[in-house]
Amino acid sequence: MNEANKIKATIILSSIFIFLISFATGKSIDDNLFRWISGVSSAVVLVWTVYEKWFWRLSLFGRLSELTGTPILYGTRKGILTYESDVSGKKGNVPIYLAINQT
Repeated sequence: MNEANKIKATIILSSIFIFLISFATGKSIDDNLFRWISGVSSAVVLVWTVYEKWFWRLSLFGRLSELTGTPILYGTRKGILTYESDVSGKKGNVPIYLAINQT
């Protein structure tokens, strides 16, 4: 995810958190604005950290990662390597496995 999209997502997520907390508690944001902002900022940082570390690997969040431009590559792939010439100058194919460990 590029930085501009990450900033937009953070602002949207913060706004949603503030609205939901205000709606659930029935309290006004005006009373303790800095306390609301610090609490929501902490929650957003926690959500981003958990997402960046673990949740992006889950299938539900993996689709979200692909939509935001982060490809999910980890896993083992089976394929065929086609080469034009080997030591003796012959063309051929060899079955291969490619293991990707994405962190």
